[in-house]
Amino acid sequence: MMFQSVQLNNGKVLQGEKIGELVTDIVNKLSEAGLSCDEARIVLGKTESVLGEFSSIQKID
Repeated sequence: MMFQSVQLNNGKVLQGEKIGELVTDIVNKLSEAGLSCDEARIVLGKTESVLGEFSSIQKID
């Protein structure tokens, strides 16, 4: 998958290649879990709401 790089408000650039790798990893993980599109959207929505609680991403155990 190809994505354009994105410049963030803090001046950092999130490279399109990295975005593509992460999107592929996430989609593959959802597929391995056997989720439907609707189920995957629910999981991604919950993920988005959780991310708002952190200033940086930390691994959840």
